[in-house]
Amino acid sequence: DCPICCLPVPLDETQSNMQACCSNIICKGCTVANMSREVEENKHPRCVFCRRSIIFTDEERHKNNLKRVEANDPIVIFKMGVT
Repeated sequence: DCPICCLPVPLDETQSNMQACCSNIICKGCTVANMSREVEENKHPRCVFCRRSIIFTDEERHKNNLKRVEANDPIVIFKMGVT
């Protein structure tokens, strides 16, 4: 379930996002709603769950994923093993 709206996250991975900052899987609806609100308010985009700045570069994302692996985050370990 999406931790924001509590609706089931679709099995289709294109309909959800794993946030690189906190490893939460957020549905596209909540992600889009948050991004559009932040753009309207002229704010830098932040994670809808943990409120950290969204990571845009692959290098930053990989570096953060390695930190999450060291912390034994099972979701990131699975995602890195699959890709």
